[in-house]
Amino acid sequence: MTPEAVRLQIETTPFGPVNVTRAALPPLCVQRFGVILTISSTAGIASTGAS
Repeated sequence: MTPEAVRLQIETTPFGPVNVTRAALPPLCVQRFGVILTISSTAGIASTGAS
C-alpha cells in the first residue's frame, strides 16, 4: 500500500464516525429526536497472546 492509502485507512477509523455524526445531527436537531449508535470492535484491544 502507498503511504497515502495507509493514511486514509488509518484516518477512517477515528474520523469516519465523527463525520457521520456531523452529517446526521442537523436532521436530528430539526426533528428534535433521534439516536446515534456507534458500534465498534474490541479486536483492537483484545490480545491473542501471540507475539
